[in-house]
Order: sequence, then C-alpha cells, then structure tokens
Amino acid sequence: MKVRTSLFCALFLFLTTSHLQALRISIPFKLADKMIILSATVNGKSGNFILDTGIPHAVLNAAYFNGQKVDRVYSSVLGTTPKIKATHAKVEVKSLRWKWVYAEVLPLEHLEKTKGMPILGLLGGRMLRNYMLWIDYEQELIWLEKDGDQWETSFFPLHSDESLIEQRFHFKNGSPSVKVKLGDTSYPFSLDTGAETNIIDSKYRSAFAPFFNLERQKVLTSFTQKADRITSTLIYDMKVDGISCQPMISTFLSLSDWNTSTKGPKVAGILGYEFLHQFRVCIDFKSRVLYLGRPQKGFVDQ
Repeated sequence: MKVRTSLFCALFLFLTTSHLQALRISIPFKLADKMIILSATVNGKSGNFILDTGIPHAVLNAAYFNGQKVDRVYSSVLGTTPKIKATHAKVEVKSLRWKWVYAEVLPLEHLEKTKGMPILGLLGGRMLRNYMLWIDYEQELIWLEKDGDQWETSFFPLHSDESLIEQRFHFKNGSPSVKVKLGDTSYPFSLDTGAETNIIDSKYRSAFAPFFNLERQKVLTSFTQKADRITSTLIYDMKVDGISCQPMISTFLSLSDWNTSTKGPKVAGILGYEFLHQFRVCIDFKSRVLYLGRPQKGFVDQ
C-alpha cells in the first residue's frame, strides 16, 4: 500500500508539474538598448513589438497599420499627440491569443530610427490583466501564465535563502506601482518595462537632492515624435523593503499633466529598466501582487 501511495503521489506531482509547465509559456526576447522586444503577430503582420507595461493597451505603428480617427489625444510623459487613430487588433505571441485588443495607431518611425530596427508597435499592461508575468533580464526570457496561482518556479524558488519582496500594488495607467524609500520617506513609483531610464517628477527635485549628483544630458523620446534633451543624474540609496538598489540613471521631468490625465493614484515617478534589471521579477496582474527577488550578485541587503 505504501508503494502504491508513493507511486500515486509521484505521478500526481509529475502530472501537476507538467500541467503547470504547459500553461506557463516561455517567451524569449531581445533588448534594444534597454527595451524588451518580443516577436508577435498583430492582424496577420509579424515583427518586433515592445513590451511596455507603462501604456494601458497597445500602440501600433502607423507605417504598418491603419485605424479610424478618434476624438481624443494620446498622452505620454513628454506631451500629447492629437488627431490619433484607433482600431481593435488580434494579437498572437507564441501560442497565446488576444482577440479584441484596443490599439491606438501612431507614427513610430522616430522610435524605429533610434532603435535601428523595424518596430511594429507596443503591447501594453492591460493585455496582461489576467496573467502572471515573470521577467529574467539575464537570460532574456519572460514567462506568461493566464489565471496562474503559483508564483513559485525554478526561476522563483519557494525554498530559498534569498530575500523575497512581496508587495500588493495599485494600477497607474495599467501599470503596477511599487513603494520605495529614499532616506526615511516612502514614495510610490510606477513600474514601466518600456522606460529605459527612471523618471522622477521634478517637484521632488529638492527632496531628492541628497541622493543624486547631476551627471549628463540625455535625449528622451516618446510616441509624440518629440525629442527633449534633459539633464540626467544617478540616484543613490534607493531601497525597496530594505534592499538597496545600485545607482540608477534617472531624469527629472514634470509629471503633473501625465499624473492628472492617466488613471490611478499619483506617483512620484516611473521606474524602468534601471530598476527592474536588478531583480528577478514576477508580477501577478490579476491578484495585484508584485514579487521581487534579491538583486543581482554584488548587491548586499542593508
């Protein structure tokens, strides 16, 4: 009886593990500068798409897609784009399918030029509202699982000596937010896989002064085709749940209009690649829980 029970348990665990692996889709990506580029097919057209949790839906390149004119503007941190078009799209990423995705159609030629490759569009955060997302920058892999309830994987082991950060979050413009500390003060920041540098609302410039040194000028571009040369800096001593981050390239920019025009609570800024690549990341969009693994080797808890 014990032998049969052991065999049954082993078979059950094997089938359960196999089932979870079948549901959890592994998707390779490549980095264009610091942006995650996925291979996807939209309305039958295949090519490069940016995974951008900082936008709510999808954005399609007007050079490849068309839409109907809509009476609204597109808002980004660098301003607005009037007279946009919109459509609904069928999106395919490996074996995953989204049949009716709202998408705005904008000119993205300037983005293609800066990245040196054709970019058909961007896939936003609300597409993932029923998914768990794992990001491994080191291996250049993401995993997606619909309606998942197990964040533990070989990438995120349950029994580990490593520290694990777990935070419940609110959505800001379809993107999860995280609380971080500078000094003794906690600030909410939106997480954006499409942001190559961190952006901090310029109204916090004085409060953050002890934690940065001005370094250089950087050109920021967005879907508005506008290019701004803005002073960038290195932010020091940012911590998330007691774990110190490495110095991160950040820029100060007024986020007042963006904070007001986008849904969700106001945030002090946006954390992108500079923050995210230091961690093993798991975002449970459905349950609104963020998991961050210990930073890469060389970083020490304090």
